[in-house]
Amino acid sequence: MLILTQKPELTGKGEPIDFSDIPGYNRITGAETRKAKQEIAFRIEGAEVIIQLLSGTEFEVITGVAPGIPPRNPFLNLEYTEQPVYPLLIRVKDKSMKIKTEWKIK
Repeated sequence: MLILTQKPELTGKGEPIDFSDIPGYNRITGAETRKAKQEIAFRIEGAEVIIQLLSGTEFEVITGVAPGIPPRNPFLNLEYTEQPVYPLLIRVKDKSMKIKTEWKIK
């Protein structure tokens, strides 16, 4: 899982996926799933990211929006503006998962 501070731009439209019954994941809203084979690429401001699954197995990429981490610091008693984060999850149905990620800075 990647936690991005910018919304990733992926090609094509994803299918909605519901995490409302899964603790932890239920904080992800607007979740979409996409199927990919071998690699998927996305853009964020200033970079293109290419993720390759080295086994060549089909995989699933899930994106959405979640509350920022942390919304406040209890030790300093300071409030922070909560900014959303954009989790990107990769799931495979295989015994192992080897991933290569390439960040191309623009």
